[in-house]
Amino acid sequence: MQLQIDHHSGVPVYRQIMEQIAILIESGYLPEGESLPSVKDLSGRLSVNPMTVSKALSYLEHEGLITRRPGRPLKVKERPQVDRQKRREHHLKKALNSAATVASQLGFTIDEALRLYRDLLEGELDHDNRPH
Repeated sequence: MQLQIDHHSGVPVYRQIMEQIAILIESGYLPEGESLPSVKDLSGRLSVNPMTVSKALSYLEHEGLITRRPGRPLKVKERPQVDRQKRREHHLKKALNSAATVASQLGFTIDEALRLYRDLLEGELDHDNRPH
């Protein structure tokens, strides 16, 4: 499980951990029943305080994405397909919301913005947003 922390993003570290693990779960990269690394292991890999990792995992448990059992590894919780689809849509809408705001502020029409988004999905632009 690869997570990246950006200490300069303005987003709290626990929130970055939460969101990245949630996306890994929703994408199916972390399937139902999969064991998660321990708090100690994650905090060591990410070089963050174990309490920060524990807080992120507690929120994920509260959201119903993972389960904790004393003395056992954390696991991805089984959920109905409908719930998973709603959460996937939630994550995409959240990411697209800021892009839609920028597109509007820059004066793009809906068709222009959709063309750019389609190009990105089809891989016609590289990660630096420059045409190939």
